[in-house]
Amino acid sequence: EQTVLLERLIGQEHAASGEKEEIQRVLEQAPLNSKERRLITLSFFQEQSYAEISDSLRIPENSVGPTLHRALEKVKDTLRQRKP
Repeated sequence: EQTVLLERLIGQEHAASGEKEEIQRVLEQAPLNSKERRLITLSFFQEQSYAEISDSLRIPENSVGPTLHRALEKVKDTLRQRKP
């Protein structure tokens, strides 16, 4: 189930409200700084482009992808740790 949640997050699919709540809990538990958490929200929940995210967070556009990748790795690690 946790893998499905991560796939939904990474795949930018629209999750049911219960799944969105679970994804939000995982994001809160992951060791993300405020910029990483906001970046994930802008990218996956608000479906903003890298250019839009760059403007919102005031970071270079070419750093959006690598920062997002690192943040998602932290989320994946959190999910692995939660696995029974």
